[in-house]
Amino acid sequence: MENNSIIYNQNTVEYERSLLGNYILGAPIGEGISAPVFMTTAHKIIFSIIRELKTNGLDLDIMILNAELEKKGKLDEVGGADYVAQLTSGAVSSANVTFYEEEVLTAHRKRYLWKTAVELQDALKSNHVLDQVIEDTVKRLNDITAVSYHKHIGISFRELLKEQFPPDKWFIENLISPGLTVLTGASKIGKSWAALSLVTALDQGGHFMGTLKASKCDMLYVALEDTPKRIQRRLLKQGNNATFNGSRLETTRLTHLELRSFLKAHPQIRVVVIDTLQKMLGMSDLNNYGETVDSLSKLKAIADDLEGCYCRDPSHPQRQQ
Repeated sequence: MENNSIIYNQNTVEYERSLLGNYILGAPIGEGISAPVFMTTAHKIIFSIIRELKTNGLDLDIMILNAELEKKGKLDEVGGADYVAQLTSGAVSSANVTFYEEEVLTAHRKRYLWKTAVELQDALKSNHVLDQVIEDTVKRLNDITAVSYHKHIGISFRELLKEQFPPDKWFIENLISPGLTVLTGASKIGKSWAALSLVTALDQGGHFMGTLKASKCDMLYVALEDTPKRIQRRLLKQGNNATFNGSRLETTRLTHLELRSFLKAHPQIRVVVIDTLQKMLGMSDLNNYGETVDSLSKLKAIADDLEGCYCRDPSHPQRQQ
């Protein structure tokens, strides 16, 4: 339980950093987001300054934010100018602002609920009047449920038809576009071989399956059912002895936090191929809808930031619910 708590806190800090980075780059602040919902003191201070600058209609960038923090004597307290500058490294896509806001709010509610439960337990052990304890607890729970995230919902179809969208981007022409792509199918039909062919096509900018044009880019292949020796043998069996570019192979499971941290440190990596999705998520049953959706939402957020992530299901499509 303790280790899970540590990982959860690390993820929360990472989401807060990405959220603040997006705010610095111009993303609007959603309703329900305030300084108290952030976990660390540094992030509370940084958010307060960001909100103040935005509320006053002032321009906002790293230099302006650092100058304002220094003027208020808070720059060293938040970790210095370098820490503030690093916040934008996690904000490569404003499309995930809603995701980060919801994750930060959820983490805040959990901390608040845990604190309330501990205080309730302490009150019940003391000589407090029971009715007063219940009344105070209900009030605290009402306060936390009142903190909610609201956003503008929907677009009219009239506006939609007038919208000018940019051309589609493809990693594999007409097959794999930026985002999260999941390949499913029956066991032993060649999904791992297809994944390895995809790796080669993307790294060398050739063609996938002989006909589909592949964009040349560095990528990370997370092969969780194979060894480096087996991957080498398969590459040679496919007739691939060409010199690879900047792509990398990893054969051990990565947490969401480790994957996100690696991609931030290696921005040249544009695509991640994961084989298999089930082993990556660390789940025994992908038909557990709640757990699967929760894990995929975190992976999709990484894919959206990266603008490309490809995974394959080890066996078959999920059972229809």
